[in-house]
Amino acid sequence: SSSSSSSSTSSYDWTRQWYAVSWVTDIPLNTPYKTTLFDVDYVVVRTPSDVYATRDACPHRLASLAEGRVTTDGRLQCAYHGWSIEGDTGDIHVPQAPRGKVPCATMYPCMVKGGLVWLLPCEGADAVTAPPPYVPEELEHDDVAAGVVRDVPIDFSLLLENVVDYDHGLFAHQVSGFDLYCGSLDHPQEVSTSYDADGRFEVTMTTKALPKVLETNSLSDTASPLTATAIFKSPQFVSACRFDDEGKTSFKTVFWLVPTGVGRSRFLSKGYAPGKKKGLPRWVQHLFINRFLDQDSHLLVTEQSYVLAEEFKAAAEKKPLKRDRVYRYASPGEKLLAAIGKWLDTTVPKQPGRYDALKSVAALARIAPAFTTAPREITLDRWSQHTAVCADSQAMLRNARWLACIAAAAAACLAYRGVQVLASQGGWYCVAHCAFSAVCLLVSAVSAWIVTEFSGFRKTALSRDADLRRIPTLFPDQPGVSHSATP
Repeated sequence: SSSSSSSSTSSYDWTRQWYAVSWVTDIPLNTPYKTTLFDVDYVVVRTPSDVYATRDACPHRLASLAEGRVTTDGRLQCAYHGWSIEGDTGDIHVPQAPRGKVPCATMYPCMVKGGLVWLLPCEGADAVTAPPPYVPEELEHDDVAAGVVRDVPIDFSLLLENVVDYDHGLFAHQVSGFDLYCGSLDHPQEVSTSYDADGRFEVTMTTKALPKVLETNSLSDTASPLTATAIFKSPQFVSACRFDDEGKTSFKTVFWLVPTGVGRSRFLSKGYAPGKKKGLPRWVQHLFINRFLDQDSHLLVTEQSYVLAEEFKAAAEKKPLKRDRVYRYASPGEKLLAAIGKWLDTTVPKQPGRYDALKSVAALARIAPAFTTAPREITLDRWSQHTAVCADSQAMLRNARWLACIAAAAAACLAYRGVQVLASQGGWYCVAHCAFSAVCLLVSAVSAWIVTEFSGFRKTALSRDADLRRIPTLFPDQPGVSHSATP
Protein backbone atom coordinates (compact mmCIF):
# COMPACT_ATOMS: atom_id res chain seq x y z
CA SER A 1 0.00 0.00 0.00
CA SER A 2 1.04 3.64 -0.30
CA SER A 3 1.13 3.98 3.47
CA SER A 4 3.37 0.98 3.80
CA SER A 5 5.78 2.16 1.19
CA SER A 6 5.98 5.62 2.73
CA SER A 7 6.88 4.10 6.08
CA SER A 8 9.62 1.78 4.86
CA THR A 9 13.03 2.65 6.19
CA SER A 10 14.56 2.97 2.72
CA SER A 11 12.13 5.68 1.59
CA TYR A 12 10.89 7.09 4.88
CA ASP A 13 9.13 10.44 4.54
CA TRP A 14 8.98 12.30 7.86
CA THR A 15 6.61 14.93 6.46
CA ARG A 16 3.95 12.32 5.67
CA GLN A 17 3.48 11.37 9.32
CA TRP A 18 1.09 12.77 11.92
CA TYR A 19 2.72 14.20 15.04
CA ALA A 20 1.22 14.76 18.46
CA VAL A 21 2.45 18.28 19.26
CA SER A 22 0.59 19.16 22.47
CA TRP A 23 -2.03 18.08 24.95
CA VAL A 24 -5.36 19.71 24.11
CA THR A 25 -5.68 21.40 27.50
CA ASP A 26 -2.34 23.18 27.00
CA ILE A 27 -3.62 25.06 23.94
CA PRO A 28 -5.95 27.85 25.09
CA LEU A 29 -9.18 28.34 23.18
CA ASN A 30 -9.15 31.13 20.60
CA THR A 31 -5.49 31.93 21.18
CA PRO A 32 -2.69 31.37 18.63
CA TYR A 33 -0.31 28.66 19.82
CA LYS A 34 3.20 28.24 18.43
CA THR A 35 4.66 24.77 17.91
CA THR A 36 7.68 23.51 16.01
CA LEU A 37 8.53 20.44 13.90
CA PHE A 38 11.94 19.94 12.27
CA ASP A 39 12.95 23.54 13.03
CA VAL A 40 9.88 24.87 11.20
CA ASP A 41 7.46 26.98 13.27
CA TYR A 42 3.72 26.47 12.96
CA VAL A 43 0.82 28.19 14.63
CA VAL A 44 -2.17 26.16 15.86
CA VAL A 45 -5.58 27.63 16.62
CA ARG A 46 -8.17 25.78 18.69
CA THR A 47 -11.72 27.08 18.58
CA PRO A 48 -14.75 25.50 20.29
CA SER A 49 -15.60 23.68 17.07
CA ASP A 50 -12.34 23.19 15.19
CA VAL A 51 -8.54 23.14 15.22
CA TYR A 52 -6.36 24.33 12.35
CA ALA A 53 -2.71 25.10 11.62
CA THR A 54 -0.52 27.10 9.26
CA ARG A 55 3.08 28.32 9.15
CA ASP A 56 3.95 30.82 11.85
CA ALA A 57 4.76 33.52 9.31
CA CYS A 58 2.19 35.92 7.95
CA PRO A 59 2.01 35.70 4.12
CA HIS A 60 2.22 39.50 4.04
CA ARG A 61 5.52 40.41 5.73
CA LEU A 62 6.42 37.13 7.49
CA ALA A 63 5.71 38.38 11.02
CA SER A 64 4.84 35.74 13.60
CA LEU A 65 1.16 34.86 13.57
CA ALA A 66 1.49 33.43 17.08
CA GLU A 67 1.84 37.07 18.22
CA GLY A 68 -1.62 37.81 16.79
CA ARG A 69 -5.18 37.07 17.83
CA VAL A 70 -8.23 35.04 16.88
CA THR A 71 -11.23 37.08 15.73
CA THR A 72 -14.76 36.51 16.99
CA ASP A 73 -15.56 34.49 13.86
CA GLY A 74 -12.49 32.24 14.27
CA ARG A 75 -10.01 33.81 11.83
CA LEU A 76 -6.32 34.07 12.70
CA GLN A 77 -5.35 37.74 12.54
CA CYS A 78 -1.79 39.06 12.30
CA ALA A 79 -1.01 41.78 14.84
CA TYR A 80 1.22 43.69 12.37
CA HIS A 81 -1.17 44.86 9.62
CA GLY A 82 -4.38 43.01 10.44
CA TRP A 83 -4.35 40.44 7.66
CA SER A 84 -6.46 37.46 8.74
CA ILE A 85 -6.73 33.85 7.60
CA GLU A 86 -9.78 31.61 7.36
CA GLY A 87 -9.04 28.39 9.23
CA ASP A 88 -10.94 26.02 6.95
CA THR A 89 -9.94 27.43 3.55
CA GLY A 90 -6.81 29.54 4.05
CA ASP A 91 -8.54 32.52 2.43
CA ILE A 92 -6.87 35.79 3.38
CA HIS A 93 -8.73 38.98 4.33
CA VAL A 94 -6.83 42.25 3.81
CA PRO A 95 -8.39 45.20 5.70
CA GLN A 96 -6.65 47.76 3.49
CA ALA A 97 -7.82 46.09 0.25
CA PRO A 98 -11.08 44.22 0.90
CA ARG A 99 -11.66 43.59 -2.82
CA GLY A 100 -8.11 42.60 -3.64
CA LYS A 101 -7.16 39.05 -4.54
CA VAL A 102 -4.46 37.48 -2.41
CA PRO A 103 -3.27 33.86 -2.75
CA CYS A 104 -4.55 31.60 0.00
CA ALA A 105 -2.34 30.71 2.97
CA THR A 106 -1.04 27.15 3.14
CA MET A 107 -3.00 25.22 5.76
CA TYR A 108 -1.82 21.97 7.30
CA PRO A 109 -4.05 19.11 8.44
CA CYS A 110 -4.71 19.24 12.17
CA MET A 111 -6.96 17.23 14.48
CA VAL A 112 -7.67 16.25 18.08
CA LYS A 113 -7.36 12.60 19.09
CA GLY A 114 -6.68 10.89 22.41
CA GLY A 115 -6.47 14.18 24.29
CA LEU A 116 -3.70 15.36 21.95
CA VAL A 117 -3.50 17.89 19.13
CA TRP A 118 -2.00 16.36 15.99
CA LEU A 119 -0.31 18.10 13.08
CA LEU A 120 0.56 16.72 9.64
CA PRO A 121 3.37 18.79 8.07
CA CYS A 122 2.41 18.16 4.45
CA GLU A 123 -0.48 18.96 2.12
CA GLY A 124 -2.35 17.76 -0.94
CA ALA A 125 -2.13 14.14 -2.07
CA ASP A 126 0.59 13.33 0.46
CA ALA A 127 -1.77 14.27 3.30
CA VAL A 128 -4.47 11.94 1.99
CA THR A 129 -2.19 8.89 1.97
CA ALA A 130 -0.45 9.50 5.33
CA PRO A 131 -1.05 6.85 8.03
CA PRO A 132 -3.55 8.09 10.65
CA PRO A 133 -2.42 9.36 14.08
CA TYR A 134 -1.74 6.54 16.53
CA VAL A 135 -3.03 6.33 20.08
CA PRO A 136 -3.74 3.11 22.02
CA GLU A 137 -7.34 1.96 21.62
CA GLU A 138 -8.14 2.60 25.28
CA LEU A 139 -7.18 6.28 24.85
CA GLU A 140 -9.25 6.99 21.75
CA HIS A 141 -12.17 8.54 23.67
CA ASP A 142 -12.62 12.31 23.84
CA ASP A 143 -12.11 12.93 27.58
CA VAL A 144 -8.54 11.67 27.97
CA ALA A 145 -6.81 13.47 30.83
CA ALA A 146 -3.66 15.33 29.83
CA GLY A 147 -0.29 13.90 30.78
CA VAL A 148 3.30 15.10 30.99
CA VAL A 149 4.85 17.75 28.76
CA ARG A 150 8.43 19.00 28.76
CA ASP A 151 10.55 20.68 26.10
CA VAL A 152 14.08 19.33 26.37
CA PRO A 153 17.37 20.44 24.72
CA ILE A 154 17.86 16.89 23.46
CA ASP A 155 17.72 15.61 19.90
CA PHE A 156 14.83 13.32 18.98
CA SER A 157 17.20 10.46 18.18
CA LEU A 158 18.87 10.59 21.60
CA LEU A 159 15.56 11.03 23.43
CA LEU A 160 14.09 7.98 21.70
CA GLU A 161 17.16 5.92 22.54
CA ASN A 162 16.95 7.01 26.16
CA VAL A 163 13.29 6.03 26.51
CA VAL A 164 13.94 2.47 25.30
CA ASP A 165 17.23 2.07 27.21
CA TYR A 166 16.16 0.28 30.39
CA ASP A 167 19.70 -0.36 31.67
CA HIS A 168 20.08 3.31 32.59
CA GLY A 169 17.14 3.29 35.00
CA LEU A 170 19.04 1.45 37.73
CA PHE A 171 21.80 4.05 37.83
CA ALA A 172 20.48 7.37 36.53
CA HIS A 173 17.13 7.02 38.34
CA GLN A 174 17.94 4.42 41.02
CA VAL A 175 14.64 2.65 40.27
CA SER A 176 14.68 -1.17 40.51
CA GLY A 177 11.58 -1.57 38.31
CA PHE A 178 13.63 -0.85 35.19
CA ASP A 179 15.43 -4.15 35.77
CA LEU A 180 12.29 -6.05 34.80
CA TYR A 181 12.66 -4.71 31.23
CA CYS A 182 16.40 -5.35 30.97
CA GLY A 183 17.88 -8.46 29.37
CA SER A 184 20.23 -11.21 30.47
CA LEU A 185 21.63 -14.41 29.01
CA ASP A 186 19.00 -16.42 30.92
CA HIS A 187 16.14 -14.03 30.17
CA PRO A 188 17.02 -12.16 26.96
CA GLN A 189 15.13 -9.38 25.27
CA GLU A 190 13.25 -10.89 22.33
CA VAL A 191 13.13 -8.21 19.64
CA SER A 192 11.19 -8.26 16.38
CA THR A 193 10.49 -5.69 13.66
CA SER A 194 7.44 -5.42 11.44
CA TYR A 195 4.92 -3.02 9.91
CA ASP A 196 1.49 -2.54 11.44
CA ALA A 197 -1.80 -2.47 9.53
CA ASP A 198 -1.36 1.21 8.65
CA GLY A 199 2.21 0.77 7.43
CA ARG A 200 4.05 2.14 10.46
CA PHE A 201 7.44 0.64 11.21
CA GLU A 202 7.23 -1.19 14.53
CA VAL A 203 9.80 -2.68 16.93
CA THR A 204 8.55 -4.96 19.71
CA MET A 205 10.53 -6.21 22.70
CA THR A 206 9.41 -8.82 25.21
CA THR A 207 11.18 -10.39 28.16
CA LYS A 208 10.26 -12.09 31.40
CA ALA A 209 9.48 -9.49 34.04
CA LEU A 210 12.19 -10.79 36.37
CA PRO A 211 15.32 -9.11 37.78
CA LYS A 212 18.22 -9.34 35.34
CA VAL A 213 20.95 -7.10 36.77
CA LEU A 214 20.00 -6.91 40.44
CA GLU A 215 20.46 -9.97 42.61
CA THR A 216 17.30 -9.35 44.60
CA ASN A 217 14.00 -7.86 43.64
CA SER A 218 10.63 -7.77 45.33
CA LEU A 219 9.02 -9.34 42.23
CA SER A 220 11.57 -12.15 41.88
CA ASP A 221 9.45 -14.59 43.86
CA THR A 222 6.36 -14.21 41.71
CA ALA A 223 5.02 -17.69 40.99
CA SER A 224 3.90 -16.88 37.46
CA PRO A 225 6.03 -13.97 36.22
CA LEU A 226 4.57 -11.33 33.99
CA THR A 227 5.96 -10.48 30.58
CA ALA A 228 7.54 -7.06 30.15
CA THR A 229 7.11 -5.45 26.76
CA ALA A 230 8.07 -2.24 25.00
CA ILE A 231 6.79 -1.18 21.58
CA PHE A 232 8.01 1.56 19.26
CA LYS A 233 5.80 2.74 16.40
CA SER A 234 7.24 5.22 13.94
CA PRO A 235 7.55 8.08 13.96
CA GLN A 236 7.17 8.97 17.67
CA PHE A 237 5.21 6.47 19.81
CA VAL A 238 6.61 4.23 22.56
CA SER A 239 4.71 2.16 25.10
CA ALA A 240 5.80 -0.02 28.01
CA CYS A 241 3.86 -2.34 30.31
CA ARG A 242 3.86 -5.76 31.98
CA PHE A 243 1.09 -8.17 31.06
CA ASP A 244 -0.10 -11.57 32.29
CA ASP A 245 -0.82 -14.78 30.38
CA GLU A 246 -4.15 -13.35 29.24
CA GLY A 247 -2.56 -10.21 27.86
CA LYS A 248 -3.98 -8.00 30.62
CA THR A 249 -2.01 -5.21 32.28
CA SER A 250 -2.68 -3.12 35.37
CA PHE A 251 -0.64 -0.11 34.29
CA LYS A 252 0.78 1.26 31.06
CA THR A 253 3.12 4.09 30.17
CA VAL A 254 3.01 5.71 26.73
CA PHE A 255 5.20 8.36 25.11
CA TRP A 256 4.97 10.63 22.09
CA LEU A 257 8.39 12.12 21.32
CA VAL A 258 8.19 15.22 19.14
CA PRO A 259 11.13 16.05 16.78
CA THR A 260 11.10 19.79 17.39
CA GLY A 261 14.44 20.38 15.69
CA VAL A 262 18.11 19.50 15.72
CA GLY A 263 19.11 19.16 19.36
CA ARG A 264 15.64 19.75 20.82
CA SER A 265 12.46 17.75 21.34
CA ARG A 266 9.15 17.79 23.14
CA PHE A 267 8.48 14.97 25.60
CA LEU A 268 4.82 13.95 25.92
CA SER A 269 3.97 11.07 28.22
CA LYS A 270 1.12 9.51 30.14
CA GLY A 271 0.84 6.68 32.64
CA TYR A 272 -2.56 5.11 33.18
CA ALA A 273 -4.44 2.07 34.41
CA PRO A 274 -6.60 0.72 31.56
CA GLY A 275 -10.27 1.09 32.41
CA LYS A 276 -9.69 3.83 34.99
CA LYS A 277 -10.03 7.48 33.99
CA LYS A 278 -9.20 9.23 37.27
CA GLY A 279 -5.72 9.69 38.72
CA LEU A 280 -3.66 12.18 40.66
CA PRO A 281 -4.07 15.86 39.75
CA ARG A 282 -1.84 16.68 36.83
CA TRP A 283 0.28 19.21 38.71
CA VAL A 284 0.97 16.62 41.44
CA GLN A 285 2.20 14.17 38.79
CA HIS A 286 4.52 16.84 37.45
CA LEU A 287 6.10 17.37 40.86
CA PHE A 288 7.46 13.84 40.63
CA ILE A 289 8.01 13.58 36.87
CA ASN A 290 10.07 16.77 36.67
CA ARG A 291 12.41 15.41 39.33
CA PHE A 292 12.61 12.13 37.43
CA LEU A 293 13.45 13.85 34.13
CA ASP A 294 16.03 16.06 35.82
CA GLN A 295 18.01 12.97 36.79
CA ASP A 296 19.22 12.09 33.30
CA SER A 297 18.39 15.00 30.97
CA HIS A 298 21.70 16.75 31.58
CA LEU A 299 23.55 13.48 30.96
CA LEU A 300 21.90 13.28 27.54
CA VAL A 301 23.01 16.83 26.78
CA THR A 302 26.62 15.91 27.63
CA GLU A 303 26.34 12.96 25.24
CA GLN A 304 24.62 14.91 22.50
CA SER A 305 27.51 17.14 21.39
CA TYR A 306 29.64 14.08 20.59
CA VAL A 307 26.92 12.10 18.82
CA LEU A 308 25.72 15.02 16.69
CA ALA A 309 29.31 15.85 15.79
CA GLU A 310 29.79 12.30 14.51
CA GLU A 311 26.50 12.43 12.60
CA PHE A 312 27.16 15.77 10.91
CA LYS A 313 30.72 14.76 10.09
CA ALA A 314 29.38 11.64 8.36
CA ALA A 315 26.78 13.75 6.51
CA ALA A 316 29.46 16.20 5.33
CA GLU A 317 31.50 13.27 4.02
CA LYS A 318 28.33 11.75 2.49
CA LYS A 319 28.75 8.63 4.61
CA PRO A 320 26.08 6.87 6.70
CA LEU A 321 26.26 7.09 10.47
CA LYS A 322 26.40 3.70 12.18
CA ARG A 323 25.42 3.97 15.82
CA ASP A 324 26.81 0.53 16.63
CA ARG A 325 30.23 1.98 15.69
CA VAL A 326 29.79 5.23 17.60
CA TYR A 327 28.57 3.39 20.71
CA ARG A 328 29.87 0.21 22.32
CA TYR A 329 26.95 -2.13 22.85
CA ALA A 330 27.84 -4.80 25.41
CA SER A 331 24.73 -5.44 27.51
CA PRO A 332 22.06 -8.08 26.77
CA GLY A 333 19.61 -5.31 27.66
CA GLU A 334 20.56 -3.26 24.61
CA LYS A 335 18.94 -5.41 21.93
CA LEU A 336 15.91 -3.13 21.68
CA LEU A 337 18.15 -0.07 21.70
CA ALA A 338 20.33 -1.50 18.90
CA ALA A 339 17.31 -2.41 16.75
CA ILE A 340 15.86 1.09 16.95
CA GLY A 341 19.36 2.50 16.38
CA LYS A 342 19.46 0.81 12.99
CA TRP A 343 16.15 2.45 12.07
CA LEU A 344 17.52 5.80 13.18
CA ASP A 345 20.69 5.28 11.11
CA THR A 346 18.58 5.01 7.98
CA THR A 347 15.80 7.51 8.65
CA VAL A 348 17.25 10.42 10.64
CA PRO A 349 19.25 11.72 7.63
CA LYS A 350 15.91 12.01 5.79
CA GLN A 351 14.46 14.46 8.31
CA PRO A 352 13.56 17.69 6.48
CA GLY A 353 16.23 20.34 6.88
CA ARG A 354 18.37 18.06 9.02
CA TYR A 355 21.66 19.13 7.47
CA ASP A 356 20.80 22.67 6.38
CA ALA A 357 23.54 23.86 8.74
CA LEU A 358 26.10 22.40 6.34
CA LYS A 359 24.90 24.88 3.71
CA SER A 360 23.53 27.87 5.60
CA VAL A 361 25.12 30.11 8.22
CA ALA A 362 21.66 31.02 9.56
CA ALA A 363 20.77 27.35 10.02
CA LEU A 364 24.13 26.72 11.68
CA ALA A 365 23.56 29.53 14.16
CA ARG A 366 20.13 28.12 15.01
CA ILE A 367 21.38 24.66 15.95
CA ALA A 368 24.79 25.64 17.35
CA PRO A 369 23.70 25.20 21.01
CA ALA A 370 23.15 21.48 20.33
CA PHE A 371 26.89 21.04 19.77
CA THR A 372 27.89 22.40 23.16
CA THR A 373 27.07 21.42 26.74
CA ALA A 374 25.30 24.25 28.50
CA PRO A 375 25.34 24.47 32.32
CA ARG A 376 22.72 22.40 34.11
CA GLU A 377 21.06 25.67 35.22
CA ILE A 378 20.06 26.04 31.56
CA THR A 379 19.57 22.43 30.49
CA LEU A 380 17.30 21.72 33.48
CA ASP A 381 15.32 24.97 33.74
CA ARG A 382 11.80 23.88 34.67
CA TRP A 383 10.06 27.17 33.89
CA SER A 384 11.02 27.36 30.23
CA GLN A 385 10.90 23.61 29.62
CA HIS A 386 7.73 22.72 31.50
CA THR A 387 5.70 25.35 33.34
CA ALA A 388 5.63 27.78 30.41
CA VAL A 389 3.99 25.10 28.22
CA CYS A 390 1.73 23.40 30.81
CA ALA A 391 -1.56 25.12 31.63
CA ASP A 392 -2.18 23.17 34.84
CA SER A 393 1.26 23.86 36.27
CA GLN A 394 0.93 27.55 35.42
CA ALA A 395 -2.38 27.69 37.28
CA MET A 396 -0.92 25.89 40.28
CA LEU A 397 2.08 28.21 40.33
CA ARG A 398 -0.18 31.28 40.38
CA ASN A 399 -2.33 29.81 43.15
CA ALA A 400 0.69 28.75 45.21
CA ARG A 401 2.21 32.23 45.02
CA TRP A 402 -1.00 33.84 46.24
CA LEU A 403 -1.51 31.23 48.94
CA ALA A 404 2.07 31.57 50.20
CA CYS A 405 1.61 35.35 50.62
CA ILE A 406 -1.86 35.14 52.16
CA ALA A 407 -0.89 32.34 54.56
CA ALA A 408 2.27 34.19 55.67
CA ALA A 409 0.27 37.36 56.31
CA ALA A 410 -2.37 35.41 58.22
CA ALA A 411 0.32 33.72 60.32
CA ALA A 412 1.83 37.09 61.22
CA CYS A 413 -1.57 38.55 62.18
CA LEU A 414 -2.47 35.53 64.29
CA ALA A 415 0.90 35.57 66.03
CA TYR A 416 0.53 39.28 66.81
CA ARG A 417 -2.98 38.75 68.07
CA GLY A 418 -1.74 35.80 70.14
CA VAL A 419 0.76 38.04 71.93
CA GLN A 420 -2.00 40.53 72.70
CA VAL A 421 -4.25 37.75 74.01
CA LEU A 422 -1.42 36.37 76.14
CA ALA A 423 -0.92 39.77 77.74
CA SER A 424 -4.60 40.34 78.44
CA GLN A 425 -6.25 36.93 78.83
CA GLY A 426 -3.64 34.16 78.54
CA GLY A 427 -4.70 30.51 78.62
CA TRP A 428 -6.26 28.60 75.73
CA TYR A 429 -7.01 31.68 73.64
CA CYS A 430 -3.30 32.26 73.22
CA VAL A 431 -2.66 28.58 72.46
CA ALA A 432 -5.38 28.60 69.80
CA HIS A 433 -3.96 31.69 68.10
CA CYS A 434 -0.46 30.22 68.11
CA ALA A 435 -1.73 26.90 66.72
CA PHE A 436 -3.58 28.60 63.87
CA SER A 437 -0.51 30.74 63.19
CA ALA A 438 1.64 27.60 62.97
CA VAL A 439 -0.81 26.03 60.51
CA CYS A 440 -0.69 29.15 58.35
CA LEU A 441 3.11 29.11 58.43
CA LEU A 442 3.08 25.48 57.31
CA VAL A 443 0.68 26.26 54.46
CA SER A 444 2.89 29.19 53.44
CA ALA A 445 6.03 27.02 53.51
CA VAL A 446 4.44 24.25 51.43
CA SER A 447 3.13 26.79 48.93
CA ALA A 448 6.57 28.41 48.67
CA TRP A 449 8.10 24.98 48.04
CA ILE A 450 5.60 24.34 45.23
CA VAL A 451 6.56 27.70 43.72
CA THR A 452 10.23 26.71 43.64
CA GLU A 453 9.36 23.34 42.07
CA PHE A 454 7.66 24.99 39.09
CA SER A 455 9.55 28.24 38.64
CA GLY A 456 13.17 27.45 37.85
CA PHE A 457 16.23 25.30 38.30
CA ARG A 458 16.20 22.58 40.98
CA LYS A 459 18.66 19.79 40.12
CA THR A 460 21.83 21.19 41.63
CA ALA A 461 25.16 19.39 41.87
CA LEU A 462 24.31 18.60 45.50
CA SER A 463 21.10 16.91 44.41
CA ARG A 464 22.99 14.96 41.76
CA ASP A 465 25.53 13.83 44.36
CA ALA A 466 22.72 12.62 46.61
CA ASP A 467 21.48 10.46 43.71
CA LEU A 468 24.97 9.08 43.19
CA ARG A 469 25.15 8.02 46.83
CA ARG A 470 21.96 6.00 46.37
CA ILE A 471 23.39 3.86 43.57
CA PRO A 472 25.32 1.47 45.88
CA THR A 473 22.14 0.85 47.90
CA LEU A 474 20.64 -0.65 44.76
CA PHE A 475 23.72 -2.02 43.03
CA PRO A 476 26.51 -2.50 45.61
CA ASP A 477 30.04 -1.68 44.63
CA GLN A 478 32.13 -4.80 44.00
CA PRO A 479 35.80 -4.04 44.75
CA GLY A 480 38.25 -6.21 42.89
CA VAL A 481 35.75 -7.27 40.19
CA SER A 482 36.79 -6.29 36.67
CA HIS A 483 35.13 -6.71 33.30
CA SER A 484 37.36 -7.45 30.36
CA ALA A 485 36.90 -5.24 27.35
CA THR A 486 35.46 -6.82 24.24
CA PRO A 487 37.67 -6.49 21.18
